[in-house]
Amino acid sequence: MAASKTFYAPADRKSKNEVSSESKLVEDYGYLRDIFFAMPDVAMVLNDERQIVYANDALLSIMPGNDYNDIIGLRTGEAIECIHSNETDGGCGTSESCRYCGAVNAILESKKLNEKVEKECRIVSFIEEQEVSFDMKVTATPVMISDKTFTMVFMSDISSEKRKMALERIFFHDILNTAGGIQGFTGFLKEMDDQSSMKEYIKVIDKLSHDLIDEIQSQRALVLAENEDLKLDIKDLNALSLIEDVKNTVSFHAVAENRKIVIDDGSKISFRTDEILIKRVLINLLKNALEASDEGGEVVMGYSVGAGEIKFYVHNDQYMTKEVQLQVFRRSFSTKGHDRGLGTYSIKLLTEKYLKGRVWFESAENKGTTFFVELPA
Repeated sequence: MAASKTFYAPADRKSKNEVSSESKLVEDYGYLRDIFFAMPDVAMVLNDERQIVYANDALLSIMPGNDYNDIIGLRTGEAIECIHSNETDGGCGTSESCRYCGAVNAILESKKLNEKVEKECRIVSFIEEQEVSFDMKVTATPVMISDKTFTMVFMSDISSEKRKMALERIFFHDILNTAGGIQGFTGFLKEMDDQSSMKEYIKVIDKLSHDLIDEIQSQRALVLAENEDLKLDIKDLNALSLIEDVKNTVSFHAVAENRKIVIDDGSKISFRTDEILIKRVLINLLKNALEASDEGGEVVMGYSVGAGEIKFYVHNDQYMTKEVQLQVFRRSFSTKGHDRGLGTYSIKLLTEKYLKGRVWFESAENKGTTFFVELPA
């Protein structure tokens, strides 16, 4: 079969007849069928071209409506409808995003080294007209069947585990930082006699206590959203007042220190949405932009009005590398280290699933990075 263009893994495929032959070969091999179908996790056998020649029911359960014959000959990402699997004619493994896919890299490494390889993988699939995020542990290992080399692939869904760990880390990290600040300033107050200085410290403590409540509300909203228990409170909002409120909330946060927040002038407009959620989205965007900015840098936020929609934007002068751009909205991915990883994911989740809008970004070396959030007006 003719090879298609690829940006990463080989795109070559075997014909349906060749795949059927390999499938029959594997199916007739010893007790493999009994072992595979006893497994609770996804189990597959792939040929040299990374096409599925055998799989268990756990793979089918991810994709409602598919039967066994639908997935034979597909690649892993195609079988679970990864959003990157149709970006090129070559399919799964051949797009630019696939360079950073743990599943593809585990399979390729296992084939190259001829040994067992384990990796973690973040996959976003489009299932029943909705985006679904998976965190998977992928194990690939070579196996000889009738003098022919195949790759066994096992995929364990660790989404709940990763989500719980990320939520706990972020929650405790932010809460302890803010609570520590309150404790520190309270300690200073105990030793003070000067009334004017005490008033200044009380103002700081008041602001920190508001930050503490803000962080708790943020985590609560995200947990409810992930559990699909979030209820909306739709009301009329003024766009300019909204972004001024967001600016004031973030201005006293540590990430805003030695950085400037500028609001672009916009026409007065009212629109209807959930105030708490849109604030959460814009606060996260603004915090991310400030964290990405150099000391002394400037972040610009504003909005524009179109036909039936309002578009908010947050801009900073920093460029995101291609590797970051390809992973930015994935759950558990972060440029900020081990304790982060739900910021941009939560922005996308809240905007697209609950506020019925869309979120995207543009990043260029000579222009910086701008995130956009578009909502029905």
